[in-house]
Amino acid sequence: MNKRWQVTSIQILVCTVLATMTLACSCSLRPPESTAHPGDYHPAWSPDGRQIAYTSVRGGEQTIRIVNVDEAGQDEGDDSTYITDGADPTWSPNGSQIAFQHEGDLYRIDADGSNRTRLTRDSGWNQAPAWSPDGQNIAFVSGRDHEGSEDVYEVHNSEVYIMDTDGRDSSRLTVSQTKNRTPAWSPDGQWIAYYSSDGPNEAVIHVLNLADAQADPENSSVSLTDGAAYDQEPVWSPDGQWIAFASNRQGPADGNVNHGAIYVMASDGSEVRRITTSDLWASQPAWSPDGQWLAFSIKGEDDLGDITIMKLDGSELRCLTCVAE
Repeated sequence: MNKRWQVTSIQILVCTVLATMTLACSCSLRPPESTAHPGDYHPAWSPDGRQIAYTSVRGGEQTIRIVNVDEAGQDEGDDSTYITDGADPTWSPNGSQIAFQHEGDLYRIDADGSNRTRLTRDSGWNQAPAWSPDGQNIAFVSGRDHEGSEDVYEVHNSEVYIMDTDGRDSSRLTVSQTKNRTPAWSPDGQWIAYYSSDGPNEAVIHVLNLADAQADPENSSVSLTDGAAYDQEPVWSPDGQWIAFASNRQGPADGNVNHGAIYVMASDGSEVRRITTSDLWASQPAWSPDGQWLAFSIKGEDDLGDITIMKLDGSELRCLTCVAE
């Protein structure tokens, strides 16, 4: 494995300050000799809690890989398993399949890497799939209804949609003048959280009621944050009481991802608290099925990402895609 960070065991001990939820203190992180493996992102915990699927960028290509949580990062070998080319993995509720995006279309594949099936074939760019808790639908983001929609991150408008897991019967859930991104289901399947951004300096987290959005997509969402910072990538806790998200609200609201941290708030937007404390960029949180852990991607000054897990109290910090020496 081409490791991005070289961290001594003493540094890891220093970095894991349990009482203060510290991620990285004054750790000295340096890039590896090789740059063939520039980053790991978008972790997704399997329903049984044993594995994490994630996006890995190796040699310039985006791939989906899986690691076993209990085994990863324990030795010098590559603990991950290649599944397919693509990005943005999301597990089916029974853990048998993974949905993902590849070059602007959505696919699903068996968790062992077999039976890859294409789900979308429209002209718009589709990404950020999220499997519904009942296994019947996939929410996603697309620019398909807007001109120049070759890439969601290049068009001015992108919307949240829902479709059957075979790609049929898609419908639009939002109508806005912003970029809407990263839909995430509530555990009961009645709500979808997402974030919207109209520029580099602010982003707002919203929730929409699925039934209301299907009836009236123009007036179905409620804002949970006020846009004073770049709040993004919301994800519900397994009990539905909390939403984890990434934000730069602890620093200047300039859209600089290097100031990002992981936060948790109540599902109504109250009781916001910061979970990670670090000079490094932390983003893309994912809850463990038991609600006791968060997985996320963390970047060093070299701008390279690694998948890291940590308990909500700040304890048992562990990098799954880097190795302690």
